[in-house]
Amino acid sequence: MCSESDCGVYIHTNTTDELLCINGIHNHSANPDQLEAKLLRS
Repeated sequence: MCSESDCGVYIHTNTTDELLCINGIHNHSANPDQLEAKLLRS
């Protein structure tokens, strides 16, 4: 989900590309277009 190469955040998806979990902490601002996917998981 993050396009920054230095970001240490990892996402885990299943075989149908559904978000399972996010590990790590962003060290920069989030991309607003990608934030909605994270909020749906909460």
